[in-house]
Amino acid sequence: GIPSMVGILLLVSFDMIDRFFLNYYFGLSDLGLYSIGRKVVAIISMALVAPFMGIWAPSMYRIANLDNHKEIFARILPLIIFLFSFSSLTVSLFSPEIIRLLTTPIFYDSYRVVIWLSMAQTAYVISAIMASGINIVGKSEFGIPLNIGTLIFGIISNFILVPRFGIVGAASATCMTFMFQAGIYYIVAQKLYYMPYHIVKTIVILCATFIIYFITSLFKTIFITILSHIFINIIVLFLFALIAYRQLMHYTERQKIKDYIYLIFKNNMSF
Repeated sequence: GIPSMVGILLLVSFDMIDRFFLNYYFGLSDLGLYSIGRKVVAIISMALVAPFMGIWAPSMYRIANLDNHKEIFARILPLIIFLFSFSSLTVSLFSPEIIRLLTTPIFYDSYRVVIWLSMAQTAYVISAIMASGINIVGKSEFGIPLNIGTLIFGIISNFILVPRFGIVGAASATCMTFMFQAGIYYIVAQKLYYMPYHIVKTIVILCATFIIYFITSLFKTIFITILSHIFINIIVLFLFALIAYRQLMHYTERQKIKDYIYLIFKNNMSF
């Protein structure tokens, strides 16, 4: 409907303002660096975000028809956020090697924006999940003012961060904008249709992803060889996955989540 179309236009708008500010303050050279980082993040967009969004919309309504749908929504949120955060961390840690392999030295610094832009994708997925309550009660018109508020926040954050921090400022402003969108969707959706989301777990996963990335990047400066960097990345990712899987979910939760994920894919594959 019209609310959805307006929402899409607003979404496209605040996804583009980072490049507008970057080009205005720094010109095409920095915009080129930024574009390389965005292309690396496109791996996540095409491989994970787009398929998930296609699956989530119909699955959301199927789950909503179940008696224990609130419990299901609450339980699958940490797992989905972990999967996207883990993917973002993976692409971000390997982004220096990917960019060195595919570009020339002038573009090597573009890896610095990847963690922010990839986690913006994770935040976008969170927004889609948080909007479930709004969609279930048929109040999609709330998306217009929420997205307008997000657009205003994006303009302000880019205005503050881009002149000071360049491409990293643009990337972090984009990430903060999508996080802001997820936050306000959560607040409004909870008032319209309460879901017992494990918000603390979600915040822990998001913060841990950033902390692990920056600590690992700092640690990798001690070593100069690409092989040592790759080895460190693999060890860090393995430990992150193991700890998150064991600590963020109990055994019974893991079993139930597996059943929910199987149910989602089984229902979609039947079409």
